[in-house]
Order: sequence, then C-alpha cells, then structure tokens
Amino acid sequence: MVSRLRASDVGQWHVRLARLGVGESSIRNQHQALRAALGLAVRWGWVPSNVAAAARLRRRPLVPRSALTADEVRRVLTSVAELVVSGKVEPHAALALRLAAITGARRSELAEVGSWFTGKNVLPERTWETRSEVVAASQGREFAFIVNGSWTRWGYALRAVDGGTELTESWEFLPGGEAMFQERFGADAEAQIANRLEQARTGIPATLAAIKRDAEGP
Repeated sequence: MVSRLRASDVGQWHVRLARLGVGESSIRNQHQALRAALGLAVRWGWVPSNVAAAARLRRRPLVPRSALTADEVRRVLTSVAELVVSGKVEPHAALALRLAAITGARRSELAEVGSWFTGKNVLPERTWETRSEVVAASQGREFAFIVNGSWTRWGYALRAVDGGTELTESWEFLPGGEAMFQERFGADAEAQIANRLEQARTGIPATLAAIKRDAEGP
C-alpha cells in the first residue's frame, strides 16, 4: 500500500537499483518521477505526506561544464553547411553535428540508444540544465531523446523526398512532466504547461528553418 511507504523504503529502493547496475542519473530520474507522483497523491488526499521528498539521494560533486556561446554554435553550424556543400560530410552526419552543437551532446551520446547527455537551456530570464536519454538513433532516419527520464520527448525524423531530405521535429509532453509541473507549480501548473506548449509551437518552426538554411548553405 502506498500509505505504508516510508522514506527508508525509498532509500532501500535506491540501494537495490544501484546494486542492479542502474546509473546515478537514472536513479535520480526515477526518484523524481516517484516524488512527483506522490506529490499528486498528497494533493488528492491519498497519503498524508510525500516520503520521497524526505528521502535523500546520494550526489556526486558537481563538475562545472562549459558550453558553446551562441556565436560559437552559429560558427559550427556554418562550418557544417560548408562541409555538406563540399561533399566532405554526409547529410546524416551533418545532422548529428548540428544536434550536438544545439543540444550539447557528445559524439558517443548521439551514437546509441540508452546514452545520456546534458542539455543547456537558455531563455532571457533564466538558464538551466537537463539530462536526456537517447531513445531512438537510426542512422539517416530518426533521432529522439526523453528529457529527465519522463518529462518530454523530442524527436527528429528524416525522410528522403525529391530533391533532398524532409526533416520533421516533434515534441511530446509526457505524463511524468505533467506530474512534475503539478507538484512544482500547484495552482499555476496549467498556465506553466501552456507556456511550455507555446514555446514548443513557436520554437520548432524556427529550429527547422535554421537547420534548412544551414543545410542549403549560402
């Protein structure tokens, strides 16, 4: 029964996951999903408290990571476009380079399903980092990742068409993301979710247009 769950039970669950070889970031993401779900249970009166909020996660010391500036990202994208035009880089490899420049993923992180990478997000009012898992990586066909284990899914699908390649970018707000927003923002959750939906609605066309410009070159 959920009502019998204690903080010590959550701690023992962390230990069992670690013994099974589950990585620290994956344990943290699963814990966040549990905490968000229990937060909803508290709001609905199913349990008196959120025991996951009281359980402590082991944390490694944070190592500062540098990120490309906006100008550096633009220079990378310009160089990639020039390499494609010259025939020195295949189109699917060029897409991987663009995604690496935009998301901050390493080469190995883009290469296989199950890899994780850290993304840096920048808005005028704030900057934050997320951890994402690669869930699809089919060369020349699809690349997709899920943010923070269960929050949102971003996907890029490629399809050969007359005269080139069609690239489709998709974004899906997952149940884990909705639960997290309910816990974090409470009564303001719906407004915050609507704001994220609007950012995706306007941001996706802008991203695709920029990739198209870079791919086609000067």
